[in-house]
Amino acid sequence: MKRGVFFFLWILTGISLRAQSGFMEPGSTGFRVMENLHRFHYDSARILIRKNQSRLSEGEYHFLLVNYYWWMMVSSLKPETYRDSLLREMNATDRLLTGTDTTDSRNYYIRLMNNGFRYRLAFKEERFLDGLKYANRTARNIHYALKHAEDSPFLKLTAAIYLFSTGWGEDRYWYLKPYFLTIPKGDTLKGLRYLTELTHHPNSVVADEAAYVALRIYKDMTHDYDKALPLARKLVHNNPENLFYLAVLIRIKKKSGLNTRNEENRYFRLWQQTRFVDDNQRQFYRRWQNIP
Repeated sequence: MKRGVFFFLWILTGISLRAQSGFMEPGSTGFRVMENLHRFHYDSARILIRKNQSRLSEGEYHFLLVNYYWWMMVSSLKPETYRDSLLREMNATDRLLTGTDTTDSRNYYIRLMNNGFRYRLAFKEERFLDGLKYANRTARNIHYALKHAEDSPFLKLTAAIYLFSTGWGEDRYWYLKPYFLTIPKGDTLKGLRYLTELTHHPNSVVADEAAYVALRIYKDMTHDYDKALPLARKLVHNNPENLFYLAVLIRIKKKSGLNTRNEENRYFRLWQQTRFVDDNQRQFYRRWQNIP
């Protein structure tokens, strides 16, 4: 039960970490940074952020570093190595956006996503009251995305995750009912329909984000491994150097009673070839079982 509540709240505020309108259009700096992170080219992502600082707003620059340090922290045997850097960039992002125009689409997304990262960090560290505070702040600012979901794939992805996760929580966690009364109503079917549509979007970051969220829903929430499997295969095909996606594919195939020898051999070969940022990261990915 605790795991179910945690995952529901995690997905609620993990709303499309890469969904920043023109900030994430193909060819943009944000798109290229996230593309490199998906491909496990961490050093290239960091270099891109630094090199293009003058082309980004200050909020965009610091928020891309939030993404970078989050990936570093969750893929290291010693996550505390990156925690201070992550918090520094979160605080810089908040400070720069305080008092800015709330109708500006870039500021809107970055505010929303920075709150999501704060929530995820709080729950990861079992600071549950802080986590609920950030979750509530995120949900209360979701109205714009729900109203304009058909205007942009980024808004649609944000709305999809919110609609599914909130609808899921409303149906299962009666003791959170007072919380749900304070935020817009969810809709699991509509959320899944949006996600399915977006997995075919020509923007590869949008498509992969939608596929990953849908995968986690089927794998961790509904336990529908038949639906999770093609999504995992799609992500591995689109990101052949990503050890994380390959590990998830192995786990789903095992849950489905399928042979994973080829994937496990591929994982080991890829681990040997990957250029990691440091030895902590290298050891974290040494075994596919380390990946949730």
